[in-house]
Amino acid sequence: MINMPKVKLDELTPVEDIIPRLFDSPRLIGMCADVGQGKSNTIYSILHFLQKKYNFSSKNLFTYALPISVGQQKIFSVEELELIENSVIFLDEFYLFLNLDDRKRVKQLAEMMQRIKHANNVLVLCGLPHNFNKFISSQLEIKIYKQTTIKNLINGSPMKDVVTAYNGAEKGSTILRLQHNQALVYGLLGEGTGNAHYIKVSVPHMKEFDVKSNLPPILNPK
Repeated sequence: MINMPKVKLDELTPVEDIIPRLFDSPRLIGMCADVGQGKSNTIYSILHFLQKKYNFSSKNLFTYALPISVGQQKIFSVEELELIENSVIFLDEFYLFLNLDDRKRVKQLAEMMQRIKHANNVLVLCGLPHNFNKFISSQLEIKIYKQTTIKNLINGSPMKDVVTAYNGAEKGSTILRLQHNQALVYGLLGEGTGNAHYIKVSVPHMKEFDVKSNLPPILNPK
């Protein structure tokens, strides 16, 4: 039995405090961010706390398109995905992995996602704003946002509806503006209400996984 810390929804909460609530039951989670806004850092931060604080083995962790290994098993096909049980799965660049350009596959994907949940998995789909179409957005129980350009979200999608309804100071007319060390989470149930709420979380910088900071400069002064 995991001892779940109480989360105060009206203040910045460490991401590690909501991890028990994100991964307490099988579900689909979406993580949306503009390019270069710390999506990968947020993934690695969540993985760090999962491995540090809980009896969580790398044999129960599967990923796609993460550039740095944390001991996970890597998958490269939907066939592999459908065989996974009792695990946490992160699909970065999920749009490519699931081949969502093929609209004929919607029924097949809906059945696949149900099988993944029934196999006791938590599946986290990570991508850019325009990757989350109406179908994918409707499958997500919890939505996580990094800084996001609102016009790039698809009209009529639940992913956009959640941002449109949000009236926090972070939302401007065109951008949901969040610092690199912040994320906005929607879908966790409020204590005593049973209703979904927004919660802003702090995300530590995982320097050892910051691939971009280690890239050499393109131009060097003479």
